[in-house]
Amino acid sequence: MRIRRYFWRFLAHLKKHHSQTPLPLKYFNPQAVKRILVVSCTALGDTLLSTPAIKAVRKLFPAAHISWLIKPQFFPLFQTNPHVNDFLFYPGRFRKLFSLWPEFKKIDLFLSFHDSDEGPEILAFLAEIPFVLRVGLKDERYIPFLSTRVPYRKKVHTIEQRLDVLRTLLRSSEKNFDTRLVLPVREDSLLFARRLLGKGGLRIGFQCKASNPYCEWPLKNFATLARELLSRFPQSSIFLLGAKKDRKALSLLEAPRVINLAGKIPVKHLGGVIRELDLLVTIDTGPMHVAFAVGTPTVCLFVPSEVVHTGPYQDLSLHRVIRKERPCSPCKRKYCKRPWCMELISVEEVFSACEEALS
Repeated sequence: MRIRRYFWRFLAHLKKHHSQTPLPLKYFNPQAVKRILVVSCTALGDTLLSTPAIKAVRKLFPAAHISWLIKPQFFPLFQTNPHVNDFLFYPGRFRKLFSLWPEFKKIDLFLSFHDSDEGPEILAFLAEIPFVLRVGLKDERYIPFLSTRVPYRKKVHTIEQRLDVLRTLLRSSEKNFDTRLVLPVREDSLLFARRLLGKGGLRIGFQCKASNPYCEWPLKNFATLARELLSRFPQSSIFLLGAKKDRKALSLLEAPRVINLAGKIPVKHLGGVIRELDLLVTIDTGPMHVAFAVGTPTVCLFVPSEVVHTGPYQDLSLHRVIRKERPCSPCKRKYCKRPWCMELISVEEVFSACEEALS
């Protein structure tokens, strides 16, 4: 990755002194925009958190052709999005950027709703896209590639931070947008979920694993919680969600009425499976946001990650958040070598929240 990054930065450096783009926003004419590229190609949850902004782009530019740059593995979940015309695929880490060049050359407006991996921004610069904006958290190094900086507000939800890209484009800080997540659930996904989960009884999901271990609650706590829930609700079953790589770790939780589904749910059906659950007990990771989008009640566990940034932002009565103050300052989060702070959340308080949600 490092060699690829240096190569693309070198190309951008060579062009920097000879390029007239991107243009300042004072030259922006909404009527001239024919083709737009919206960019959200990081993790699953981050991608879902961009959907209100993508919906707002469609509302602002109803006649434009809108393409979405997305990670290919998440496309099956988002292909039903009604606000885009087509998808472009970028696996990240500067891979396969050259293949995107012909499509980037057609774009009039580039809007990035993530704050990492500058590959698409560099390609937008090299392709001379006239107007380029992105979420403003880590934007110092990107200034040569942008039409303007997007002010970054630390104390607002990630959804609002991404909508700030459009507020900056419109030069209106007061502009209000619909902030609901967009994830239409396919009928075949619901059928798949009903076959997988079966009929009758309470269906409780556990999302125990994440790509970053710093936000994981101990598996032994999930095991204790499972026993208490199954005892309290005799007609319930617990379904363990996760990726194929999580299957071995989650096998430690397997028991009568505790079913390990790790690696058995295709991405395109994830929304349908989570929607069919009566409750999802979850750490801060992608399936939590899927539950928010499809209206499944949750019990969400937060310590190192910020509730104000990634917690529930719609249907608040459905979601119970258990949060503890971070014990370390500064918090190293994904760079923490021994994450232990999630242990501050007790089984008893999670069980109590589950009992309240299910009763």
